[in-house]
Amino acid sequence: MAIEFARVSVHSRSAGHSAVAGAAYRAAETLHDERLGVTNHYAYRAAEVGHSEILLPAGADDALRDRATFWNAVEAREDRSNRRASAQVAKDHVIALPREVGRERHVRMAREFAQEMFVSKGVPVDLAVYYHSDGNPHAHLYTPTRTLEGSVFGKKALDLNGAFAKGYKVPDAQRLAYHWREYQNRYFEREGLDIAVTPRAEGLESTLHLGAAGKVEKAGKVEKAGEVTALGTQKRDVEERNRQRLRKKPELLLDMATDRDRLMGRQIQQPKGPGIAVADGRAGWVLCHENILRISGGPSPSTR
Repeated sequence: MAIEFARVSVHSRSAGHSAVAGAAYRAAETLHDERLGVTNHYAYRAAEVGHSEILLPAGADDALRDRATFWNAVEAREDRSNRRASAQVAKDHVIALPREVGRERHVRMAREFAQEMFVSKGVPVDLAVYYHSDGNPHAHLYTPTRTLEGSVFGKKALDLNGAFAKGYKVPDAQRLAYHWREYQNRYFEREGLDIAVTPRAEGLESTLHLGAAGKVEKAGKVEKAGEVTALGTQKRDVEERNRQRLRKKPELLLDMATDRDRLMGRQIQQPKGPGIAVADGRAGWVLCHENILRISGGPSPSTR
């Protein structure tokens, strides 16, 4: 099933990251880091990489298609910044590729999406398409945090960060997932494929987090003190409606777990989301769903 899974991680020097090392790992290559004087050996991972390439904005220096040249230039630019010791050097954007289509389409889709999302806005992308043994193809769109003009890395690409909507920050991963879903659906329609991606856990309402900023933060403090607020009541009403929806359609909860966990081949854990905490905190009734296959120890729901 085609899904909208997306994940974003920031690589910074304060966390000990090197953009050269990150690129070597994702492309499964051996790259020398000129700043640190270290050679990163990851060619042994090459069997997992189905395709890799560097996508450059129009007018960029073609010499930067060489991976070592490109990422050493990224690090050199951060050496000239005011915050070079703690600089954010790269972002890793991971997207799940639809298993319904073949590898050729995977590369085409990842390349087109990278072009639309980043390259067209001046941000180059180091693309790597992965095929692990778990059967979940995905792509890494590894980007610097700056735009590129010619051979010069310029300002930070702040407009590509998660936006604010109605006073709340939209996380980078949520923003990326939305655009990836929209792109996939356009692609499937254009190619005449009978496939569609729907939002994860479609049918559940979003809830307010009473620890957020502004009025919501104030409401959270009041609620913790034992008083009832309008925002708190609104949150509880939404959670109650979500609980009823989940009891009628437990596969919504499965969607929330599998979309996130299956990509990395992890054992499914109890997901977090709107209304889950109110659903008795356990949602044990979901374990009885026909699509659940118990593969580890522990009593069956029917024998508890």
